[in-house]
Amino acid sequence: MSRKTTQEGKMDRAQAEGISDRCNIISYATLAEIQHFHQIRVRDFKTQMQHYLQQQIAFFQKITGKLEEALQKYDNA
Repeated sequence: MSRKTTQEGKMDRAQAEGISDRCNIISYATLAEIQHFHQIRVRDFKTQMQHYLQQQIAFFQKITGKLEEALQKYDNA
């Protein structure tokens, strides 16, 4: 848009470059925010999966303990 208006003489080159610079700043800031949110999401997902797996291990260890108790009852009978 600014290129077209510059060519038509409605805007001087300095104004067009200013617009371009501001657009670049907004684009870089948006990309930085996206990257930041992605890093947070990855960190949170890792923490969530670690917690889930720890709880799964604890759950199945309890089941294993109950099965071992049941086996001992048959061994002692």
